[in-house]
Amino acid sequence: MPTTIAAPKKAPVAETDFLPLQGTDYIEFYVGNAKQAAHFYKTAFGFQSLAYAGPETGTKDRASYVLRQNNLTFVLTTPVHPDNPIADHIYKHGDGVKVLALRVEDATEAWEETTKRGGKSYLEPITLCDGDGQLIMSGIHTYGDTVHVFIERENYHGIFMPGFRKWESTYQPKETGLLYVDHCVGNVGWNQMNPWVKFYEEVMGFRNILTFDDKDISTEYSALMSKVMSNGNGFVKFPINEPAEGKKKSQVEEYLEFYHGEGVQHVAIATKDIVATVTELQKRGLEFLQIPSSYYETVLDRVGHIDEDLEPLQRLGILVDRDDEGYLLRRASAKETSKHCLKRWNGSKRQEVTCRNEEEIMPFYQKLGEIPRKHHIWFHRNGAAPTYKNEGIAYEHVFTTEGFNEAYSICYHLRPPTRVRNVELLECKELKKVTNSPLRHHHLKTATIPRRGDLYRGRIPVLFNQDMVAYRSRPAKAYGEFEYYKNGGADEIIFVFKGGGTVETVFGKLRITKGRLKWVHLTVNGISMGQVNSLRSIGRKMLIF
Repeated sequence: MPTTIAAPKKAPVAETDFLPLQGTDYIEFYVGNAKQAAHFYKTAFGFQSLAYAGPETGTKDRASYVLRQNNLTFVLTTPVHPDNPIADHIYKHGDGVKVLALRVEDATEAWEETTKRGGKSYLEPITLCDGDGQLIMSGIHTYGDTVHVFIERENYHGIFMPGFRKWESTYQPKETGLLYVDHCVGNVGWNQMNPWVKFYEEVMGFRNILTFDDKDISTEYSALMSKVMSNGNGFVKFPINEPAEGKKKSQVEEYLEFYHGEGVQHVAIATKDIVATVTELQKRGLEFLQIPSSYYETVLDRVGHIDEDLEPLQRLGILVDRDDEGYLLRRASAKETSKHCLKRWNGSKRQEVTCRNEEEIMPFYQKLGEIPRKHHIWFHRNGAAPTYKNEGIAYEHVFTTEGFNEAYSICYHLRPPTRVRNVELLECKELKKVTNSPLRHHHLKTATIPRRGDLYRGRIPVLFNQDMVAYRSRPAKAYGEFEYYKNGGADEIIFVFKGGGTVETVFGKLRITKGRLKWVHLTVNGISMGQVNSLRSIGRKMLIF
């Protein structure tokens, strides 16, 4: 393990979002018969006719039908001739997603920023013009044969884009309440999830906001692993799935086998009223996956109170989960193409959903302590029933290290939480390893480290790796009586080598004696310790012994 210390360094400055995305512009499917597919999407899902391009409009190699419902736009494309990339894609994959188009302010800059970071170019920036203005587009490759196309349409005011004309149709079925693309899930091969996570982090500036391993999503026979990638503003989310070992093939393995490669597994779509949407979709003949009745016997034990009546949810097979923002309602349809699991549709009352297959089980969110029926107004300090006359609402304290895009907790106080008087950045050093030799032994004489500073300002790093830093401290004085310390980037494990002390947190005082370990999570707002003679600490990414 590398050893030693570093030169002082300024705190890192967060990088600006080099690829600001405004959301999903459209999703393009390559299909065997675009006109028939368009009729199905209109009839079953309530899409409206928008635009058309084909031989009649001057496009010689394809026919494309554009459908729209609220902020949701689908393009269905069929090749006119057999020998071209569209026909090859359909021959290999069947009907499938080819283009995940993302709206940007500057398509040229988006292409330059992503390609210089390692993205493989699919389409160099081009400008399309007609009487309604100009549209600029570019693109890069992602997993399998899927591509991302960047669309800049600030100076275009036409029906869809140059080359398309308005699709006039007397058949416009009623909409079903589908609003927008919540996320698109990609299935990738064995051990390919992390490389594609790295791609989205480095090439597109996304970050991993949620991770499920094979223990979270598994049955006795099937398992998968998944990481959810999100752009800076959270408008675009791409979960990435890979197979995991099980007694039988997982649905990801089956997808890869039947789809003949990596690709988009499903599209998740938001709706304000999932009961109304699913009811209407079923009336139109859409088939959904069957949910066993036993699921609903214990669902409220798992997710707690919900405002909806459970009977219509069970009748429609709507699933219920709870996360850090509340509870979710979701429904997964059966596959809509002859190929295995191309698309599944789902909606939620508060949308953040992952679809499921027959053998797939999603994680259930757990609660620690009592969860109020209504945040902000439900818990009262005197214990009386919540009424408009009952004063004394409990003080609410939110714990979060990544903002509200990631998990957070809420703690309710009888007295106001501690207020911050001032904040200072403790000494921050870049750690550098010493020159090492396989024939040389190192003796770290930590017992002779001179006393200096207090518990935290006197720490000296001794050993480190990419996950942890081990410190040694021999404080010369007690930590300030009213000062609180928070490690903003890591958990801490505190071990008292000699002496003793008290860790003070918002949850109370924790006594530490010689030889005892205490773990402090990074979301705790502060810790304060009494006098100790010698301290070691260790944590995640930064540990403190």
